Amino acid sequence: MDCEKITKDVIIRFKNNNQDLVNKFDQFLIDLGKGLELIDGKIVYADGTILKAWCNTFKTMNPYEIDYLKDFLKTNSQNKELWLKLQQYFINENEDTELKEELNIVLSELNYNLNSSGIHLLKLSLESSKGFQKVLERIPLMERNIDSKNSISIIDPEARHMLNKDNKMSLNYNYQTVTDNKN
Repeated sequence: MDCEKITKDVIIRFKNNNQDLVNKFDQFLIDLGKGLELIDGKIVYADGTILKAWCNTFKTMNPYEIDYLKDFLKTNSQNKELWLKLQQYFINENEDTELKEELNIVLSELNYNLNSSGIHLLKLSLESSKGFQKVLERIPLMERNIDSKNSISIIDPEARHMLNKDNKMSLNYNYQTVTDNKN
């Protein structure tokens, strides 16, 4: 897996790229378990457990906001004049009123299309080329983990909005376990 940090996304990508190898390894494990009489393979029981994700539920973005940010970064980062003005505006924390008036249309569009988490990622991309690169790397990870129209965490895109044990919607993981009747 190229020494990547093991995440759900990395595992899914590995599995998709090596499906034959994964299937052969699964069959090997089943045959080994049967040969050692650890499993009988007759009855299988599956269970899902929901675990709370350790991330802020307010640091999320909706799929349309992610698309907007990606398009904004791709188109406007090439416009050096606008990019420099945005850097000045966000780095100086909105103190320059002339600059604010000059950027009024762009800022209105940004505030309409992005929530505070999207603005945070935009600011990060404006700080340095390294920050810009980090945001560009984060966006595909977020896109790969989108399910339906729910918002997604910018901190941990692999967490999902789902009902927890108390029947409340929050960011969680859904772990699955499978056992046979013998074990």
